[in-house]
Amino acid sequence: MNLLTLLHSKTTMYKEIDLDNYKYIYENINKEIEDIYNYYNTVMDNIESSIYMSPSNYLISRNISFIYSAINYAKRSIDAWYKLIENKRKVRVVVNHNNLSLDHYLKEDKPYLISWESSIIDMPIYDLISLYNNHYLDFDFSDLLKIYLSKYPLTEEELILFLTIISIPKKIKYNNSEYKTVINIRRELDYIYKTSELVKEYNIKKETNEA
Repeated sequence: MNLLTLLHSKTTMYKEIDLDNYKYIYENINKEIEDIYNYYNTVMDNIESSIYMSPSNYLISRNISFIYSAINYAKRSIDAWYKLIENKRKVRVVVNHNNLSLDHYLKEDKPYLISWESSIIDMPIYDLISLYNNHYLDFDFSDLLKIYLSKYPLTEEELILFLTIISIPKKIKYNNSEYKTVINIRRELDYIYKTSELVKEYNIKKETNEA
């Protein structure tokens, strides 16, 4: 049994929800998107007003159009998600580990996950989001997701929400060391580029299936 099988073995339940629950998710994600958009606007204003462009500022300005592209995709995608689910009364939920990583996966005679103190009952995508955020540079998540979906298919709205959430860029971790700041920016850019490729792959697949 591997980590994916452990995820697949989680008990699925369907929960009746108030429509305000979806609205709450939609508004929170929109707020996060707006916050990150304003954050990068401020970053760019500071860069453009500076006399000397540091290596970290140059790296940001050179890639800002790609950052904005990711933000704009997330905005369009969450709107599409809300339109798809705004009148649905049931949501699929499972017990999520809520901090899924290989550090919590023990592969012994019978593999199992440890550190369940933060577990929650919610949509199954949240463990995938944790796994992606913790290991997006460690392995080919596209292949991993294909395996997972073959065993535990996500609904259309679940997949859209998953891709939306992972597409939202993170804020830059500035450091007193310019060298470390550049490394942090490079890591965030790697995240955006890798995520965009994953999103593109599934959008192409969706368009092909609809053709």
